Amino acid sequence: MFRHLFAQDRAVSNGLAQIDTYLQRIGSEARLNEDHRALITQDNAFIQICAFPDHNLVAFRAFINYLPLEDSERLHALYFHLLDLSDNPETGLAYFCIMDGKEVGMAQNVIGVEVKHTISDLGYNEFTASLQAVEEVASRHAGRIADAYGAPRITG
Repeated sequence: MFRHLFAQDRAVSNGLAQIDTYLQRIGSEARLNEDHRALITQDNAFIQICAFPDHNLVAFRAFINYLPLEDSERLHALYFHLLDLSDNPETGLAYFCIMDGKEVGMAQNVIGVEVKHTISDLGYNEFTASLQAVEEVASRHAGRIADAYGAPRITG
């Protein structure tokens, strides 16, 4: 009766192991930790890989800018700009997000670029495409967002 649930659990467990294999294959020494997270450097971006096994989901996130602290028209314009960029075909698989700084170990809220994929059917091509999409969009827009909206870039 519950065979499909056991099969999905097994597929997710196998997928988590595959993520570590993929990390090794791209030359990273990082592995998923006990919280199912890993941090890697991909070209010009620091990318956090967060797996959520209970939801069969993995997120690839690059944190690119700090969210400006002041509440102003410029900040509201930034929100709309991020929504527009997320809907823009040039971002492909990636979209923009705003994260609570406390959740990602930073002093203030951050702007990120994210791609999500299911764990159970994440192949190597999808893994590398997700990393590439996050890195390309992050590299392309971090400077523009900093200049146009006073959102300081996050640097190593």
